[in-house]
Amino acid sequence: MKYGSMRRLIGLLMVLALIAAACGGDDSGSDTTAGDTTTTTAATTTTAGDTTTTTAEPMACEATVGFVGPITGPVAFIGEVQLNWFKYAVDTFNDETGSMIEIVEGDNQFDTAQSATVAAQFLDNADMVATVGPAGSDQVDAAGAVFEAGDPDFTFISPSSTRVGIAAKYTGMFRTVPTDDDQGPTTADFLVAQGAQKVFMIDDQSSYSTGLADAVVTALEAANVEVIRESVSQDVTDFSALVSTIPDDADFVYLPWQVAANGQILANQM
Repeated sequence: MKYGSMRRLIGLLMVLALIAAACGGDDSGSDTTAGDTTTTTAATTTTAGDTTTTTAEPMACEATVGFVGPITGPVAFIGEVQLNWFKYAVDTFNDETGSMIEIVEGDNQFDTAQSATVAAQFLDNADMVATVGPAGSDQVDAAGAVFEAGDPDFTFISPSSTRVGIAAKYTGMFRTVPTDDDQGPTTADFLVAQGAQKVFMIDDQSSYSTGLADAVVTALEAANVEVIRESVSQDVTDFSALVSTIPDDADFVYLPWQVAANGQILANQM
């Protein structure tokens, strides 16, 4: 399994670990007394001093978890990948524990207003214990404000939000990817290691793209690499004019783009 895919799966399993903890909150199967302590939760018994502990087998439970992401819209491919991994993680957890974890899907279409709407719907669902998403930082901000106002402890894990400092704004937010401040220098180090002296960079005017591009530019210029930067809307698919401005002596063309298909189109037009 590729590292990126494994990282996504690990992030989604974090949610399932939280679900397991929530499902395990029922203490009806335990008996605890002061002094000599006996705790009984299931099958395997160990004894140390005056303490006897019986360790639980994986507990079957029922819970509802959410997914909020771009299931439709211009970057639906992102939502498709993230949702499929989430379903895989939930199915695996259910199979291994006998649990009945159900996913409620919330399509935000990569839109901030729709993200806030879905977040409010999730908070109104008394059975929901956590959610995966949103994907983009703008959408995280929109949903995070709703979660923070309604239930600061509601857990949501973004698989792809990279904006610096955003996780510190929301009590219940986690993410599974490094920030722009981490990715920028890493990208620059790679380009420098390949011998880059002049890089032609094109952002796609999204908050993700511009934030990451800024971090890469800073790191490249610190390494004395010349950077020529242009910007183009995600809605553009004819890049012929832009391609004509790429210098012949540019070592690399760097595209921190959200829509991978647009990158392929540009490459075909070069």
